[in-house]
Amino acid sequence: MKVVQWSLAHLSGVGLKRAHDLMFGRGLMGLKSLHSKCGLPQSCYGLLMAACDVVKDAKEEGIALDPESFGRRLIEALMTRYENMQTVERSKNLEFIGRYAEDRVRKIAKRLRAGIDIGKSLGANFVLMNLQYVPAVVALPDEEEYARVMADVAKEKGAGLFRRFEIMRAWYKDGMPYSQFVTSDGLHLNDFGQKCIGKLLSMAIIDTIAPKQLTGAPAKPH
Repeated sequence: MKVVQWSLAHLSGVGLKRAHDLMFGRGLMGLKSLHSKCGLPQSCYGLLMAACDVVKDAKEEGIALDPESFGRRLIEALMTRYENMQTVERSKNLEFIGRYAEDRVRKIAKRLRAGIDIGKSLGANFVLMNLQYVPAVVALPDEEEYARVMADVAKEKGAGLFRRFEIMRAWYKDGMPYSQFVTSDGLHLNDFGQKCIGKLLSMAIIDTIAPKQLTGAPAKPH
């Protein structure tokens, strides 16, 4: 964020310390004022606000963020905060970040493998559940790749996989509008969506563990 601070200071014609105070002070008026003085388009403001919030959160927690952790927190902030941010703007910001996130999929696969190995060493079994098919996720440039990698790791490690992404995509492709199963933030499932996914997941687990009790048929992969 140092480069951003220097850039905003230069564009707005204020000193570095003043730019820092405006970026990371309490409230939003300081950041709005700085953004206005820079002459940047309005579309930049939401992403700038989220980045500043991530920095402030990390400072309050007393931690230093490496680039990967900063990017992950920035995506999380954009996906879970800012109720007034329009879905289109949120999606564009997430897509922009996705272009510059380095080795995301490879690192996620590595963490999945490590987590499963630790759990299995303790006697645990796993069922992985992939992404949700919702506007905020579909806006990412590589959501299909996330789903593919999770499926590959599940197969490699002998873990179950609940294909939530494909199920919800089928809902949408069959004509069910997002508003029927997703809240207005474009990310979280509403009560109807939660109940549907919960029921399907429960049936899949039960059918895998004791299929004969349900249908008399052998277990099928999910």
